[in-house]
Amino acid sequence: MDALSVVGGALLAATFEWLFAKLDSTQLLSFAKQNQVGLELKKWRNLLLKIQAVLEEAETKQITDPLVKIWVSEVRVLAFDMEDILDEFPLLFDEARTNNSSNMFRAWFAGTRRSHSMLDYGIRSKIKDVTDRLQCISSEINGLSLNLTKIAGGDMSKSGSKIIVTTRHCKVASMVGNVAAYHLHALPYDDCLSLFAQHALGKRDFSAHPSVEEIGRGI
Repeated sequence: MDALSVVGGALLAATFEWLFAKLDSTQLLSFAKQNQVGLELKKWRNLLLKIQAVLEEAETKQITDPLVKIWVSEVRVLAFDMEDILDEFPLLFDEARTNNSSNMFRAWFAGTRRSHSMLDYGIRSKIKDVTDRLQCISSEINGLSLNLTKIAGGDMSKSGSKIIVTTRHCKVASMVGNVAAYHLHALPYDDCLSLFAQHALGKRDFSAHPSVEEIGRGI
């Protein structure tokens, strides 16, 4: 994978983490529920989880598959659009506090005050558009042969096969798992180097290729 793709993948992964953090915000969820967009944001979260589950494979596969490359590009654009929309919510929080009346604010969202009706329509229209795009992008996953079986590295039909879900969010782990979450700790340096050698050279160490060991340690 080229350096640009690696950077792009890291940026997209960071954006997903930010989106999940926002969508897990108690303040945002409460505000969204009061203003009849809570269900839409729940759809966002569920569809994002599905997309995130295949994103790593898609980042690799896009190098040789132009259709997957287009799909990843669409995911990236959509994620940034979602980020922009969620960034608007703090302004709405401030407006609600300034007016100090939740009933008046709900009336504005219902479009009963003419001066705020366009704001209401604009926000709702953006949220609905994102939901539609998320559903469309999510529905394309199977057609691109992106699936959990490949990511898990095995055949789910085999006896004893299991899917291990990894996440940085405890709430995600509690939602998708039926056992207690296991918190992973950082690998020791020597183990990291051994793992790097395994992926780069197919060996447990650099003894057969001492000339590249310094490069590996630098990375």
